[in-house]
Amino acid sequence: MGFYDGYLGPGAGMFYALGGVALRGKTLVSATATAKLLNFASNIASLMVFILGGKIVWAIGLSMAVGQILGGHLGASAVITKGAKFIRPIIVIVCISMLAKYLSSAIL
Repeated sequence: MGFYDGYLGPGAGMFYALGGVALRGKTLVSATATAKLLNFASNIASLMVFILGGKIVWAIGLSMAVGQILGGHLGASAVITKGAKFIRPIIVIVCISMLAKYLSSAIL
């Protein structure tokens, strides 16, 4: 996961959540909450590496951070209000979509 999140990134939170359910036996709501923390920690670590390396474009990075905060808030709110029944199909659809995108990119 560290390689995937550091190299590719998109959807890492989904994989963290699926790992929590499949490998640790957590409920989907609990695994999603943990995934948010893991994703935040990996993003902070990445930010530190880029800052120390002097390889950061602040305007793009800050706009992405705003998007991530907004998306995280909306996602967490959806989990809290609608529960696992609502989130489960979304996770499956997003994971399958990302897999299809990566496979099509690799083939083309």
